[in-house]
Amino acid sequence: MRTQIIAASLLALLYAGLTSGFSFNVDATTEECFYEDVQVGQTIGIMFQVTQGGFLDIDIQLKAPDGRIVYNAEKQTEGKYSFVAHVDGEYSFCFSNRMSTLTPKVVSFIATLGDEPQQPKGPRPADLDPLDQAVQTLAEGIRAMEGDQEYMKMRERVHRNTNESTNSRVIWWSFFEVAALTALSLWEIYYVKRLFEIKRVGV
Repeated sequence: MRTQIIAASLLALLYAGLTSGFSFNVDATTEECFYEDVQVGQTIGIMFQVTQGGFLDIDIQLKAPDGRIVYNAEKQTEGKYSFVAHVDGEYSFCFSNRMSTLTPKVVSFIATLGDEPQQPKGPRPADLDPLDQAVQTLAEGIRAMEGDQEYMKMRERVHRNTNESTNSRVIWWSFFEVAALTALSLWEIYYVKRLFEIKRVGV
């Protein structure tokens, strides 16, 4: 029994879909696109989040090989979307920062590619034995866990950048306050000194 469980776990790791996550820069007035070959019936999931730059917004568009717009959204800070490919070919994932004239953006992007669709000659779900069903269930669970893990890493990266930015602003504001108080104190000393000098001359 233990051997079957170990074998099922290994098979699930082999059958699990591919999950990839990375961060990239999108300069002002430009667009960055990525491409993936997908088969009909294959599931594609994406997650994205703008981690740095301006108002933390980006335009995104997913396009099928036949030119059909699968997903389109403007000025998004983050998002999740999944779909099933309706045609074979190269799908494009484009992130546009053309609305910004000066500020570049940093985007974290996660793409999950599901299992390839089974051929008609393959076994039907009812024909699978319990071990095969367990493998498929584990594979689905692994894909979900991988996606959640990458999403949590992305969120952690955003929170860390926000904290670092806030800390930096607090430090610079503290320096400004010290400089302003020092300048004000020196000006008051100078003003009081000049006031007594004027009164002494008048006497």
